[in-house]
Parts: sequence; C-alpha cells; structure tokens
Amino acid sequence: MRVNKPFSALITLVFIISLVILNFPSSSMAVSSLYSPKASNHYLVNRKDDISKILSVLEKKTGDQKLVEKAKDKLLTLNEGRIRLISSLCERTSHDSYSAGANIAFLLSITLIIFS
Repeated sequence: MRVNKPFSALITLVFIISLVILNFPSSSMAVSSLYSPKASNHYLVNRKDDISKILSVLEKKTGDQKLVEKAKDKLLTLNEGRIRLISSLCERTSHDSYSAGANIAFLLSITLIIFS
C-alpha cells in the first residue's frame, strides 16, 4: 500500500507536536513548589534514616569504627539521590549478607561512597 508523501509528513508533524505538548511542564509543578518546606522536612527525616541504615551496614560488614566515622562525614556531603541509591544497596546487603548479590551491592555502595 502506497502512502502519499504529504500525508506521511502531516502524520509525522502531528506526532511531533503532540509529543512536545505532552512533555511541557504542567502547572502542578509550580503548585508543588509551594509545599516544599513540608517536603524538605520529610526528606531530611528520610535522609537521616538512610544514613543510619548505611552506617549500620558498614559497621556490621567492616567492624572498623574509624572507617564508619569517615564514611559518615562523606555521606553528609552527598546529595539525596546518591544517599537513596547507597541506602537501597545497603538494604540489599542487610537482608542477605552472605550471597554474591549482597556482596556486589556492598562493593557498589562502598565504591559510591568513595568516588562520590
């Protein structure tokens, strides 16, 4: 079946315009910034919980208190995304600490702490 060039160009143009319209930021993003103080308090609580989870896994796996203190100082400088990523890796480590996946997760979390 043969399609006319103007018709296929029109379909392509409509598709591109619809993608652009769908990807525009909505007004809900502007409204959500009004509630950022409550959200930031929530993130601070989660951040403290995540850091304590990371430190407990480090202490269990290494047993070196000096290393844990250095890691704590480093974790306080990292952004929220890195903290959440390292925390999820440490959660994997704490659930099953003797599997290969847990060991890889622990090594990845240590690497992220060191090189971030």
